[in-house]
Formats: sequence, C-alpha cells, structure tokens
Amino acid sequence: MLRPPSAPLRVTIPGRTHHRRGLVLVALGLFQLWLWGTRVVNLLGASESFSAAFVAVHLVLYAAAIGAGLLLLWLGGLQLREVRDADAGAEAAAARQRVDAGTRAKVSLNELLRMA
Repeated sequence: MLRPPSAPLRVTIPGRTHHRRGLVLVALGLFQLWLWGTRVVNLLGASESFSAAFVAVHLVLYAAAIGAGLLLLWLGGLQLREVRDADAGAEAAAARQRVDAGTRAKVSLNELLRMA
C-alpha cells in the first residue's frame, strides 16, 4: 500500500554541485534568450520575403523557446538562491555554536574561580 511518508523526504546535494547546476541553468537560459531574440529580430527584418502565416507560426515557436529560456533562468536562480540561503544558515549555526561554546567556557571558568 502506498501511504504518505511521516516526514518529507530530503535529498541532499553538495552545495558546490547545486551551485554549479544553477550556473549552468542560468547560462543556458541566457543563451536561449540571446539565440531566439536574435532569430526574432532577423525574422522581422526579412518578413517581407515570407508569407504572414510563416512569420506568425515562427514567432509563436520563438516565443515558446523564449519562454523555455525564461524558465531555465528562473530555475537556475532558485538553485543559486537555495545555495546562498543554505550557506547563510550554516554560517549562522556555526556562529551560534561558537557563542554557545564560549558561554560554556566562561561559565566553567567562573565556577572554577568561585571554587578556588
């Protein structure tokens, strides 16, 4: 039987890998925008040599490809933001541990001084 897990499953990917994948997605998205944007400009520049239906169909196809490029940019940005937020969370946790360790050391030292 299928039943929902009690806790959400979490797959951890190393931060460097996640960051690299985000950069690849952003680069592909930018390339898509440049490529299909250039194609739109070229098509509109030579539109008098093509039929209106040809131009309309190709503009719809180019718009879909530009939409895919925007989606790649959005997904890449999400991955980069996740890495940044995870790094900030890890740094904050490490700082809390340092403060906690320093507080414990001060308390222990104070207790030792009181005992002496």
